[in-house]
Amino acid sequence: MAPALQLSFGSYNITLDRFGGGGAQRTYVDTATLNFSTTGTAIQSGSSRAARRLWAVDLLMNKADAFELQDLYEDWDTARAGGSAAIISLTDQITGRNSFTANTVFTEAVNIELVGNGAPLYRVSFSLTEV
Repeated sequence: MAPALQLSFGSYNITLDRFGGGGAQRTYVDTATLNFSTTGTAIQSGSSRAARRLWAVDLLMNKADAFELQDLYEDWDTARAGGSAAIISLTDQITGRNSFTANTVFTEAVNIELVGNGAPLYRVSFSLTEV
C-alpha cells in the first residue's frame, strides 16, 4: 500500500499521494501536562480523551485534482458556515503501517500555488485537525 491520505466529504472522494516539501506530517494537538508538587510528586493533567491528531499536508497535484480539492474545501466551508456539522472523513495510510479513519475539520484553508518552470503541477497545502 503506497503512503496516502484519502479525504471524503459529500460527493468528494480524493486520494492524496504525491507528497512534496514538508510531505504529510501527523502530530498530536492535545497532550498531557506533567507538573510537580512542592514535595516532588508528579501530577499529570490534561484532557480525559485520547490526544487529537493534526495533519499538515504539502503535496503536488495536477490542475484538475488541485481544483477539485479546493472545491471540496469551499463546499465544506459553506456547510460549516451554514451551521451544518461539516466533517471530513480522513483515511490515513501515510505510514504504510496500520491505516485508520478519523473525523476531521480544516484548520488551515487549501492553498494552491502553480509550480514554476512550465511544470503542469500545483503545490497544494492545508491542515486538518481530528474532532
